[in-house]
Amino acid sequence: ALGRDPARTEALVKLRQDDGNISLALSWALDHDVAAALALADSLQATWVLAGGRRSNELMLWWERALQDPSALSPHERAHALRGLGLALVYAEESDRARDALSEALALYREAGDERHEARVLDALGAIEFVAGMPAEVLKWSEQALAIGERLDDPEAIARSQQYLAEALRDTGAHE
Repeated sequence: ALGRDPARTEALVKLRQDDGNISLALSWALDHDVAAALALADSLQATWVLAGGRRSNELMLWWERALQDPSALSPHERAHALRGLGLALVYAEESDRARDALSEALALYREAGDERHEARVLDALGAIEFVAGMPAEVLKWSEQALAIGERLDDPEAIARSQQYLAEALRDTGAHE
């Protein structure tokens, strides 16, 4: 659910409130139109993953199911699904699986030249290291993401990367 359209935001809020039908819609879409299922899963990600518990686990299962058939998705769609799965796994504190999913997504985004999503994945890889207590690794990932955000002149990406960098510098004691 990227985008700032108020009508879209309102529609997504209503969509997120209808859990039973959403589960049915995801199931149907995965059987008939995997790309549509991914768009729906992406729109639910922030709400369901941050809520944790059953909804987060359900969303991870949807992404895993979508990724089972490599021919069902374009490389770019596969990267989006891997990013979604990886982020959910970060919040579930499944670092190794998250790292694997996000690393594959990163390679696909780089191959496609999609720097905006590359920066998001780099920050997510940094988040794994943050949770693991590895601030030097956070710096490695977030510095790459910041460079991309600056090159794209993307204030949101810059702010996200600077936040991760500030937290890592604080944790290493290298802040001045």
